[in-house]
Amino acid sequence: MSTQAATERVDGSDDVPDARPGRWARYEVVYLAIQQAENHLLVPQIMQRAVNLHPVAVVLSILVGASLLGIAGALVAVPVAAALAVALDELRAARASAAHVSVFK
Repeated sequence: MSTQAATERVDGSDDVPDARPGRWARYEVVYLAIQQAENHLLVPQIMQRAVNLHPVAVVLSILVGASLLGIAGALVAVPVAAALAVALDELRAARASAAHVSVFK
């Protein structure tokens, strides 16, 4: 009596229920399309509302952070960009109030 391999069933088929390559390729294409749409359309909109930055600024900050520091740079890019935006807003407000303050009170 011969022994069968662990990955082979009694009827001769393997353990993979549907191993047609075309079907898996379609799933992969759909998954990649959904992932790209989420990363390029949805995430910048959410970040804009969360940190009050323009979506283009979010995407550019992630690209710059990733190119400079890799994955870690991409992770900290949006908070750094938001901090810079707040600092620039405060600087503009300080300059505007200094320009409008009268010397003669």
